[in-house]
Amino acid sequence: ISIDLQALMGRNSKKYNITLKDGDAIYLPERRNTVMVMGEVNNRLTVNFTGSGLRSYVRDAGGMAKNADKKRVFVIEPSGKARATKQFLGFRKYPKVVPGSVVVVPPKPPRTDGSLDPARLAAVSSLLGTTATILIVISTLTR
Repeated sequence: ISIDLQALMGRNSKKYNITLKDGDAIYLPERRNTVMVMGEVNNRLTVNFTGSGLRSYVRDAGGMAKNADKKRVFVIEPSGKARATKQFLGFRKYPKVVPGSVVVVPPKPPRTDGSLDPARLAAVSSLLGTTATILIVISTLTR
């Protein structure tokens, strides 16, 4: 279970309190002062944390590759929480990068070229044929 230790020690600690049982162990990972950049970037790498924004770390990795989905970039914090990019009125707000974060640039989803595959073409043809038959029957009956 990933916990936010600062929130646990804060004022509203009851909200984040976890009951431990016999045999449970608490593991505090070593604090890393690096940021890993991975996914659809030109050069996956790990760099020292400088306090810069997400775009700076992506630039250090050679920028985003052609297949990168800029809208879905996210950051995995050392606690394990993932923070997504938010978008409002065409402006993107990238998540904050903290020491030990992993910046992930996902690939764009595969594009469909808009053509119908044989199964869809058969389904559409069947639907059009059925509709035409119903219209002919209704036209014949109403005469």
